[in-house]
Amino acid sequence: MCIRDRCSNNISPNVPSITSPQKHFKCVTWTGNTSTSRDITGLGFAPDLVSIKARVNTYEFLWFDTVRGAGKRIYSHSTAAESDNNGTLNGFISDGFRLGNGSSVDLSVNGSASSTYVAWCWKAGGNSNTFNVDGVGYANATAAGLTDGTITPTGSSVGTKRGFSIIKYTGNGGSNQYVPHGLNETPVIIWHKNLSNTANWLVRTTAIDGTIDYAYLNTTAVFSNAGGDYTNAWTSTKFSIGSDSQSNTNTDSYIAYCWHSVPGYSKMGSYTGNGNANGPFVYTGFRPAFIIFKSTANGHNWEVYDTQRPYGKYNPAFRPLYTNLNYVEETHATLPALDILSNGFKPRTTWTEFNPNGTKIFYMAFAEQPDFTPYDTQTNAR
Repeated sequence: MCIRDRCSNNISPNVPSITSPQKHFKCVTWTGNTSTSRDITGLGFAPDLVSIKARVNTYEFLWFDTVRGAGKRIYSHSTAAESDNNGTLNGFISDGFRLGNGSSVDLSVNGSASSTYVAWCWKAGGNSNTFNVDGVGYANATAAGLTDGTITPTGSSVGTKRGFSIIKYTGNGGSNQYVPHGLNETPVIIWHKNLSNTANWLVRTTAIDGTIDYAYLNTTAVFSNAGGDYTNAWTSTKFSIGSDSQSNTNTDSYIAYCWHSVPGYSKMGSYTGNGNANGPFVYTGFRPAFIIFKSTANGHNWEVYDTQRPYGKYNPAFRPLYTNLNYVEETHATLPALDILSNGFKPRTTWTEFNPNGTKIFYMAFAEQPDFTPYDTQTNAR
C-alpha cells in the first residue's frame, strides 16, 4: 500500500505559481470555410501573441501581436519585413481573435473546407493602451515603469506573472545599448525581429550553457556563442542588443518577445539526446500543451508539437510543424514520435531534430496542466 508521505518524496516540491495555465496559453484548431469575417473563440482569455499555421497547405508561418496591432504580420520562415493585411488576423477579442475584414479573407488563415489550421495563443499584459503591464494600460513608457535602458520602448505588453513580455522599440545603431523588458526576472530567451527591413529572426538564450547563445528562428543554423555587444549580460530589468540589422539598425522598428520560466506554466531549458528510441525523460513540472525544439549542434529544423492537433492528442505525438518552413505537417514515413507526459516529455525516436546522441537540444514548453492542481491532486496522464 502506498503511503502518501512516502509517495510525495518522489514528487517535485515545486509549487506552481500558475495553477490554471490554460488561462494564459492555449492552442486552437479550425477548418476553413472561406468566410470573410470569422471569430475563432474558446481561449478563455484575450491573447496578446498569436501564431497561425495552415496544417495541410504551404502557407506562411504567421505571427501577430497586440503591440504591433491586428493585421500586421511577420513570418518566422522568412526574413521579410512586417506587412499589413487585414484579411488575416483582423482583431484581438476577449475570447480569441477575428479572421478577415468582412470583405476579404486570406487563404493562409481561412481557406476552403479542405484546409485546416492551428493557432498558438499567449497572454502577455493586455492591450488597453500603448504600454501595458499586467492588465493596466499606460500612455508612456515612464508611467509603465519601462525606464531602465538606453532605448525607450515605443510599445509594450508585459505579463510579469506569465514571465512574458512583448516590447517594441526603435533602433539607434549604437554600441552597448539596452532595452527594458518589464519582467520581474531576467529573461531566459528573447526573440527579435526587424519590422522595417529584411533580417533574420534572432533568437538568443541562456538556457543551453548559461552564456548567451544565438540561432535564427527562420533557418536551420546551429546555435553559436554570441559575440560583440550580444554578449553583454541581461538583467532583471533590461536586455542588451547589438548594432546590426537583427536588433539595432538606426531608425528601424523591432519587436522583441521575452520569456523566462514560470513554475507550473512554462519551461525553457536544454537536455542531451541519447540517439535511442527510449529517449531521455525531460521534467518540466507540468503536462505540456506545446513544445518547440531546436538542436544546438546540427543544422536541423525548429520542431513544434502541441496537444490539440489530431496527431498530438494521444501518445505518441507526431507530425510536427516547423517554424522555419512553410511546410505542411510532417508526413515522413518514419515519423518523429514524442510522449507528452503528466510532468514532462520523452522522445520515442532517434529523430535527429530532438534526440541525436550526445547533442544538446534547446526547448520551450508551455503547460496544459501543472504538476499539482489547486486541489492538491496530481496531473492526469494522457
